[in-house]
Order: sequence, then structure tokens, then C-alpha cells
Amino acid sequence: MLTNTGIPTIFVCDIPIDLLPQWQIDQISEHYNPRNSNLALWISEVLKPEHIVTHEHPSNIFKRTCAKVA
Repeated sequence: MLTNTGIPTIFVCDIPIDLLPQWQIDQISEHYNPRNSNLALWISEVLKPEHIVTHEHPSNIFKRTCAKVA
């Protein structure tokens, strides 16, 4: 893992909708919640610098844990 390498960076981007596959657009439409902007998307295109709005370096990184559902 990269937990001890590099500087954690979160980018906030305005992604043009034409870079998203239809299945992602459908999921956003289905699960969008205006009170929760915690959303991550994967794009296979190169994102141009003008689409990056801001970035931050979080001081705490929380490990995601997966709980088994019986």
C-alpha cells in the first residue's frame, strides 16, 4: 500500500458530462443526494487542468474497513 509514500491529495473537479459513461450518469441520477457531496467518479480520459477546481491535502486518512454481512 501507499500509506507511507507521497502526500495524500484530494482533487475537486468539474468533470464534463460527456466524459462519463452512461452507466455512471444513471447511477448519479439514481443516488444523488444534495446534502452529501461525497462522490467519486472514475474517468478513462485525460482531465484537462481547467477542470480542476481546487485541491487539498488532508491531515487524516481513515482506513476503509469492510464489514462482512451475514
